[in-house]
Amino acid sequence: MKLNIKSNSNIHFTKNNFLNSYLNNFIDNENTYELIKYPCFEHDPRLLNDAQSAAEYILKTDKKIFICGDYDCDGIMATSILFNTIKQFNSNVNFMIPDRIIDGYGLNIRMIDVIKTQVPPNEVLVLTCDNGIACFEAIDYAKSLGMTVIVTDHHTVGEKLPNADFIVHPALGNYPFKEISGATVAYKLCQLIIEMGGLNIPNLEISNKQFAAITVVSDVMPICSYYYDTMKVNENRRLLQEGITSMRNNPDWHIKMLSEMCNFNMETLDETTIGFNIAPVLNASGRIAKADYAVDFFTKEQKDRDVAIVDCSYLVYLNEERKKMKIAELNKAESVVCGKSIKLAFYPELHKGLIGIVAGQFVDKYKVPSGIFTQVKKEGTVLWTGSMRSNTVHLYNALTEISKKCPIVAFGGHAGAAGITIADENIDLFKQIAEKYFYTNACEPTNYAIEVKDYRSVLDAGECIKELKPFGNGLPKPQVKFNFFCTTVDVFYKSGHVKLSNFKQEELWLFGKRDEIKKHPVLSILPLKSDNMQKLQETMNKQEAEKNKWERYSQYKKYYNFIIEAEIDYSYFNNQLGTQISVKKFK
Repeated sequence: MKLNIKSNSNIHFTKNNFLNSYLNNFIDNENTYELIKYPCFEHDPRLLNDAQSAAEYILKTDKKIFICGDYDCDGIMATSILFNTIKQFNSNVNFMIPDRIIDGYGLNIRMIDVIKTQVPPNEVLVLTCDNGIACFEAIDYAKSLGMTVIVTDHHTVGEKLPNADFIVHPALGNYPFKEISGATVAYKLCQLIIEMGGLNIPNLEISNKQFAAITVVSDVMPICSYYYDTMKVNENRRLLQEGITSMRNNPDWHIKMLSEMCNFNMETLDETTIGFNIAPVLNASGRIAKADYAVDFFTKEQKDRDVAIVDCSYLVYLNEERKKMKIAELNKAESVVCGKSIKLAFYPELHKGLIGIVAGQFVDKYKVPSGIFTQVKKEGTVLWTGSMRSNTVHLYNALTEISKKCPIVAFGGHAGAAGITIADENIDLFKQIAEKYFYTNACEPTNYAIEVKDYRSVLDAGECIKELKPFGNGLPKPQVKFNFFCTTVDVFYKSGHVKLSNFKQEELWLFGKRDEIKKHPVLSILPLKSDNMQKLQETMNKQEAEKNKWERYSQYKKYYNFIIEAEIDYSYFNNQLGTQISVKKFK
């Protein structure tokens, strides 16, 4: 099953041929195109199943409230939204985030046991966010002790529902649109709490909306739907648009502080900034430490700004450590990778918090689904816990079928990502059945690259797409294929970047492609003309100079014609607004 829909039609949405070619891949008719430009407004939170009843209960209760979130960006933002809102009415509120390594995903019995040691169970309200819809055992246990439980979640609803007092979920009841993030569910519940409680704190509502908008990107929620009937109720697009505008013009002070620490410009923030500069910092805390650190930061009051600075700097530090660790974990997984139709790696000592990132890297490199596993021991039993990624075959459906032929301890997820646990004795059988299944159901990732004439045409294409932003799930950044004739290649060893240029003063950067260009035939056509090794060795030894050197390959009246596949955007780079070209392939 492919994850993307590609139209065979050729609708003329606009007078621009490039735009028409692009849009025909992702939407079905002209009315849907109008909804991209003017998306629907946010839906009434009262339409969410149990939302009004849950808000009434939260406002009236005198019980101690424990908000139980999740360790990813969506869970962190959802927890922060609920905590920051509820504390305006009830100071008797706290939060708990499961430990990725110790607890795994979702509310669990250990967390309930911790809560019951602090407060008599009949005086406790457990409020989940971004989890809970499948936490049957923990919720049954909490209820057996006399606790009240409210679930707010957005994950797939199974055949049965948990035994909670209220379940706030977009897939239940008559809510118009099912695919919203966990933080958006929390944001909507808090809209009701604020309204019904008669609270008037504009900055709180602004912050809640900005936090929810971040998770539209981080949790890869659809911001465009192929069919008109779905797009006319898809509220994610407007939430993201308005959230980005709000963050640019009046950013929540926590986000502003993060921008200063991470050196990104709030005035030019867009969906790419969220995806590359904000979400990874939040996710890093839950991956290699504790997500509590991120929630601590986003729930600080402005009067505690001095402490918040320390919290924020620690989050940035964790993200830098995560980047370093990822390289080491990727190398370990590469050393044991196996399979053809699916790439699998079983390595005993991989960091559990990073296996999802490595799995995504494998998909990008090998162009097939992947699964990365690390070993754990539970009650003396050796298990392998893994994270799987795919951009072609539907993973949840795949694991459902594979589980009929191979015992799987547990699995869950959706089309593009899944978590799985397998007993050690079943690993070989799993490899065999998975290889056969993914071979039988294999399909190539859909290539949406649009052929354009040359570099100038790419720049023109970038200009014409600016009205389509924000891009994301359902409306990805356009991909183009074009020729670039190159007369000069500059190789920068320290950064790993490469610059291609020609006598027309056209420049194309290949970020992180130093090693690839060094193996490329272009360097035999354009020989080495100059470098700065001699100058560098005046101040450093040969080894240091080698790491920092620059080389230029060029020759008069000779050129190399590159065939480039790239992703284009219209955004700011180095404070300059214009077409941005991200090269994916070159030959």
